[in-house]
Amino acid sequence: MRTILKAFRSALTTLSEKDYMKSVIAYNCAPTLKGLKAASTVTLCNYDRNTKKNWYIYKDEILKELSVKAFELREAKNYIAILFYDEKLLEKKLSNREVSEFLSQYGYNLEGSLNDYLITLKNRYDIMNCPHELGIFLDFPLEDVKTFITNPDKPFLLCGYWKVYHNKSSALESFKNFDRAKLDIIRNIFCDNLLFDEIVL
Repeated sequence: MRTILKAFRSALTTLSEKDYMKSVIAYNCAPTLKGLKAASTVTLCNYDRNTKKNWYIYKDEILKELSVKAFELREAKNYIAILFYDEKLLEKKLSNREVSEFLSQYGYNLEGSLNDYLITLKNRYDIMNCPHELGIFLDFPLEDVKTFITNPDKPFLLCGYWKVYHNKSSALESFKNFDRAKLDIIRNIFCDNLLFDEIVL
């Protein structure tokens, strides 16, 4: 995997600014684009090939090409944090009664729409650097999010896409599927690059 990522980063340098940003977003959001995860976050920075600036230029094109929704969570002078999400999957996650009741503790409206939830999350970003309940939106298991918030010093079983405190085997399977999704995205981006194909395959 390290060899593949090294080759991927090297190959990215050959792309135009739009294709570079699209590829960075696609790679980081691969589990969401593949329908494995409700949402993913990406931070675009001006020091990384002007991706924040280019976001405002190309975002409509990129969102259409990737068939994904986006919600801007926080903006600063040189970066912007964005939630990329599958609307149906995220609505399903947030409509779960146990999940919505948990989020209501942090000011989310139990009967709110998806947009209401996203606006509340954005407002929470203004209060905290990164609100811990973000894990719910990222489709982390509710029990792991709860434990991370209420008992952060508890030894975790595994640390990958999130800190796992319960059901290690299920998390491991998810992590493997997420990694496969990222490899698929890399193959799709560089399908015409024969040298890269040799490394990946």
